[in-house]
Amino acid sequence: MRTLFYFFLLLCCAPLLSCTKEVPASFWRDYHTKAIVKNEHDMKPEGGYNFMHWEASSNKTFTGPEARQFAERNGWKLVKIYKADSATVSRWKKNGIAFAKFSPFDNSFAGLSQYIGRPLKIYAFKTGWLLVEPTTGKKTEVNGYVVLGNRGRRMSMYHRWGE
Repeated sequence: MRTLFYFFLLLCCAPLLSCTKEVPASFWRDYHTKAIVKNEHDMKPEGGYNFMHWEASSNKTFTGPEARQFAERNGWKLVKIYKADSATVSRWKKNGIAFAKFSPFDNSFAGLSQYIGRPLKIYAFKTGWLLVEPTTGKKTEVNGYVVLGNRGRRMSMYHRWGE
């Protein structure tokens, strides 16, 4: 009887414990929550992405040091900070639509919109997840990006993992 009880208990609990529906990088939902205007994610067995965008009415609402500290408190490790000038950003287009193109793999963020005008400041992070280029198998740990607008009124976060 006791064995039967444990079997049914395991049967009932297994679906709850087997997989999590938590989205990687979902901790960003707790960052300036009232300013979030876009939150997209897609998870599949082979990988997925998470994209968030914030907008504020005041300049300097979003700052690099604050975003960096928030990311690092949640396990992301800063690798590089770089700027993209207007000429560079204007080339990030596919079929006339602007998209984010700052990953080591040119098309890893194709299809995700770029919501911030130019120039940009881009923070590249290791996230603890891998991004794999499907055609070559090349892997990178740098797959999380925080993009800040020049005036600090707009910020986007891009995270992609898997293939």
